[in-house]
Amino acid sequence: MNNDALTWFEIPTVDLDRARRFYEDVLHTNMQEFAGGRDPIVMFPFVGEGVGGALVKRPHSQPSPCGTMVYLKLPVFAGEVGEAEARVEKAGGSVVVPKMSVPGVPGEMFVMKDTEGNMVGVHGL
Repeated sequence: MNNDALTWFEIPTVDLDRARRFYEDVLHTNMQEFAGGRDPIVMFPFVGEGVGGALVKRPHSQPSPCGTMVYLKLPVFAGEVGEAEARVEKAGGSVVVPKMSVPGVPGEMFVMKDTEGNMVGVHGL
């Protein structure tokens, strides 16, 4: 068991397929549907005991630009943070906070609004 403050996250969607295409395009990754659950979800890739998360479509969970902010770790194979940032608008979202460095924090990050209206950060080393 790791000592992370986070164990799982969910990003709400209105259109699960649209959101899946958006995140796969921006992060250059493949997401997997989770079968057997009560509600449809599509999981972000993670390895071992790492923190996992998913896109979800549930009647009690609606997208919002005012909710909790999650920062997604840019996978190594997705290229540079600037490249991911450039893919946001092409995929249907918008960049809210352009790429920047934070003093004392390794890497770079940006904040985007996804196709569903959620504010999500992207961080890469």
